[in-house]
Amino acid sequence: MGGLKSAFKSIKRFVKKNTKEIATIAGLFIPGVGPALGAGIGRGIGGLAEGEKLGEAALAGAGVWAGGKMLGGAGFGFDASGKGFTGKFMAGTPGVSSQGLGGFFEGIGANAYNALAPESAKLKNLTGIGDAFKDLSFYKKLGLGL
Repeated sequence: MGGLKSAFKSIKRFVKKNTKEIATIAGLFIPGVGPALGAGIGRGIGGLAEGEKLGEAALAGAGVWAGGKMLGGAGFGFDASGKGFTGKFMAGTPGVSSQGLGGFFEGIGANAYNALAPESAKLKNLTGIGDAFKDLSFYKKLGLGL
């Protein structure tokens, strides 16, 4: 029985130490909000659970959301039935699919994709980051901290 008790203590210690990471991954699966926002929510809640201040947790959650949007714009997506790394993890369609701040961050990812993609796979008619920034309202620019 001592081995089982020790195993549960180890699991408890692991979960306590890695709450932010576990909550971020669990947030990916929140139905109806999308993976980027879900991961951001999970990161924020996990940070609060580990004792971060509200501002720190919110900022970290926003960073995870923005990073998720950029990866989505670059074409990262998951398909379990895909073959190899690219078939599984590059299953998304690169490009911009939303507007506002989400579209701005997707545009950054899509422009990064274009910089690295072969000529035959480059996206056409992408808005430059400067033009996308220009189209944001004052409050959205303020949200970016620029």
